[in-house]
Amino acid sequence: MRDLRQELFGAQDWVAELISNTKPEQYSLPTPCSEFTVKDLLTTHMCVCDKIESFPVDRTPAETRTVDDYLQEWNASSQRARAVWTDEAMHRDYTMSWGAVHSGPETVGLYLFEMVCHGYDLAYATGQPLEGPEAVAQAALEAAIEIVSNYPVRRHLMTQKLVPRKMRVPLLH
Repeated sequence: MRDLRQELFGAQDWVAELISNTKPEQYSLPTPCSEFTVKDLLTTHMCVCDKIESFPVDRTPAETRTVDDYLQEWNASSQRARAVWTDEAMHRDYTMSWGAVHSGPETVGLYLFEMVCHGYDLAYATGQPLEGPEAVAQAALEAAIEIVSNYPVRRHLMTQKLVPRKMRVPLLH
């Protein structure tokens, strides 16, 4: 897989913009992830951001986070991620919480895809524009397809069910 760090950082910038336009009165709104409110989704985003910055420094990421200022913490975490995802970090393997082992580029691609998907969820739930940066969305989709293609049983799920057309199209246009 190619190096997708810049696209990951672009996704983090896009999500930062979404967070900056999310008002506290929207926190109780539902999201496309039926188990999450907007606040739950923001908290999950923070845990994902923590994972992104934790892997290269061998720190166990937080499973839950208490955040007072989502945007401030998001921006700080994004800056830490940019600092730790060095060329050296890209040449290592990382073990996911579910046991899968991915290369540095695959790990970055995996979290890029997650960032874009949950960014879409946040945009949708809060009535913001659904279109993220086209190059970021395209790279996320390509990364997801490449990662899932390494798991033959899941290939059909990825291409047919995991990313429904109604969710894919707005991200890519």
